[in-house]
Amino acid sequence: MKKTLVAVAALAAVTGAMAEVSITGHLDQAYTSVSGSSAGVTNTTYNGLSSLDAPSYIVFAGSEDLGGGLKASFHVENGLNVNSASLLSGAATNWNDAYSGNNRETWVALSGEFGDVKLGLQYAPVFFTVLANDPGGLNNAPGVLSFAATSAGAINNLNAVTYTSPSMNGITFSAQSQSGTANGATASTNAGNGFGYSLTYTAGGLNASVAYNSQAADNTSTTFYGGNSTPFSGTSRAVTVTTTAGDATTNTAIGANYTIKDVAKISYLNTQSALNSYSSNYNLFGITVPFGAASVAYSYSSGNYSATSSTTRNQNGQQLIAYYNFSSHTKAYLVYGIAKDTTNNDSTSATGLGIAHSF
Repeated sequence: MKKTLVAVAALAAVTGAMAEVSITGHLDQAYTSVSGSSAGVTNTTYNGLSSLDAPSYIVFAGSEDLGGGLKASFHVENGLNVNSASLLSGAATNWNDAYSGNNRETWVALSGEFGDVKLGLQYAPVFFTVLANDPGGLNNAPGVLSFAATSAGAINNLNAVTYTSPSMNGITFSAQSQSGTANGATASTNAGNGFGYSLTYTAGGLNASVAYNSQAADNTSTTFYGGNSTPFSGTSRAVTVTTTAGDATTNTAIGANYTIKDVAKISYLNTQSALNSYSSNYNLFGITVPFGAASVAYSYSSGNYSATSSTTRNQNGQQLIAYYNFSSHTKAYLVYGIAKDTTNNDSTSATGLGIAHSF
């Protein structure tokens, strides 16, 4: 991705070094047709524009060489509601509002031979494991169950401090501490406090990782999400769970992918989430096949969401995506995704034809 570089003269005057700021981003719009059914009866339809391949966003990032092998950097990433009067608003129509129209990441970092340390709002280590093993790149279409992507601690976390090690024989370790009581939050509760980690191994065409996150629940109630990345028509995935001090939401992801050059990329992902008696467990199998400037990606997800030990909902989903790259920055895509709750006979599906441009 080509970056736009801006010399920051003020910093150069003070430090004697030249700092660079890059402006990058992603804009995506697709004409989308959505259908939802409850108990086998279609009851919701929608036609219009949405960011279906990936949520649109803009990033301002910069770095400065401090000498002695040290580097300082910053990153500001905000979602964009492209087809909206409120470009930076959080009121998005995307499948996952957590990805769109909000402050997604803002951090400062110091890096060197020891690795790097980031401070601020950051993506969770478990999020990167899921992202790396979904052929659709956690797009906004239904069909990828994976895990409760908006569950506590699973996407991005406030007041986070993250250490990432340098690669050692293909192994990289990342650990993150999260604090929910800073910045005026109620001091008498530990809600939002947590930690996460990931261990990644890369060699040749193989990439494998395991990640975990635990985040303290509120001392009254906490929202827990079923595994589907889009709400089913009949039953919302958001459940209010009564919680007390000491309860925590946990998310685990184990994934691997293998690339056979110019032939295919094969991926597997298992994700699990839990809060008290509520839990979800999903498996995903995916494949991406290149055809010159074009490629086709397919994934199948299956698993279950349990509200209690006696209440289990079985779910499955599929996604089929065709891409055509006009250039390294611009692509067209056709996507179809469907998620089903076979226990309740509910489903959500979407078909979209769109264009995405990265800069």
